[in-house]
Amino acid sequence: MEFRQATQLDSEEIKSFTMDTFPWGDYLPNEVDTWIKDGNVYVIIENRRILAVASMLLLFQGTAWLRGLRVRKQERRRGIGKTMTMKLLELARNRGAKRAMLLVAEWNTASRMLVNSIGFEQVMDVWGGIIDPNATIIDYGNSIELIKDALSITNNYICLPDDPWTCTKASVEDVLSLSPQIYRGPGIGIGRFSVGQPTSGVSASIVSTMEGKFKESYGRYTMFELVL
Repeated sequence: MEFRQATQLDSEEIKSFTMDTFPWGDYLPNEVDTWIKDGNVYVIIENRRILAVASMLLLFQGTAWLRGLRVRKQERRRGIGKTMTMKLLELARNRGAKRAMLLVAEWNTASRMLVNSIGFEQVMDVWGGIIDPNATIIDYGNSIELIKDALSITNNYICLPDDPWTCTKASVEDVLSLSPQIYRGPGIGIGRFSVGQPTSGVSASIVSTMEGKFKESYGRYTMFELVL
């Protein structure tokens, strides 16, 4: 089996076996072209056929963020998902990453078994969903203290304000560099990431550290980390 970076020529084949990963479909076909263009998609190939795909982002604080692991349905139970993950971890180490992180849905037993077998440890649970506005914007001077409060609660973990399905360790300076809107409501809203109860100043799809009241809930996810 060959492990390599994906190219635009791989796009259609990747989409062909990721359209119906879950009962509701899959978000990956809508994202993969952008991810390939950004250079963070990888594939495993055997006999000129793509067996698996995944993406890895290198973020601040030395985090390698793993996402979008998909194995062709008829090739599952061959250990290909674990092979892909180990290849990505090796690549992350070679590029200087200090940790690897990822999210796994509560119901995804197979993925939970995989990351546990490799040695990933649970960091915290988060919930995703859509909420209506329930908070006010905080000015810059007061936002710094709220960011400090939020990071003290999460042990310095954060999901990105503009992409809350991507998470990492962060400092106050890291968060400020992203220039998020900071909201105060039932919890602390850092863009589309909420610490405490789901909180946002606008109608939005967010990720929160507490279940709270969502207009539409996506369920619970666990953030995992592996020190490299």
